This record gives sequence, C-alpha cells and structure tokens, in this order.
Amino acid sequence: MIKRLYLSIGLIAPPAFFMGIPFPLGLKTLSSRNESLVPWAWGINGCFSVISTALALIFAFESGFLWVMFLAAFAYGIKLLANNVKN
Repeated sequence: MIKRLYLSIGLIAPPAFFMGIPFPLGLKTLSSRNESLVPWAWGINGCFSVISTALALIFAFESGFLWVMFLAAFAYGIKLLANNVKN
C-alpha cells in the first residue's frame, strides 16, 4: 500500500508542478500590464476549469484518453508560446 502511494506521488507530482506554472506566470504578466484585468482572468480560469472537466470526460469517451492527453499537451504548448510573445 505504501509503495503504491509513493509511486502515485512520484508519477503525479512532476506533471502537476509544471501544469501549475502557466496560470501564475500569466497573472504576473497581466498584473504588470493591466491590473484591472486580473479578476477577469480568475473568472475565465474558473469557468474553463469547470467546462474543461466535462469536455475532457466526453472527449475521452468518444476518442480515448490518449487523445485527451494530446489535446491537453497541445493546449499547454499554445499557452507557453503565447506567454513568450512580446508585445
């Protein structure tokens, strides 16, 4: 039981850490450009968190979980590219 717990933590912690980085980085960038848009960013993040959970489940049933992972990786890649664009 303990081995499975440590294995689960070891497998989940690294991707969870890196998936948690884009939103705080985006908030930092947004707050330096336009502080009044930060509440909107929180609202949009909350909305898409709810919607994406349901859509991921539907997409997994229709296409398979592997495609959900590819789509998620693509979305995070787009976010990282967008974060690197200089205005």
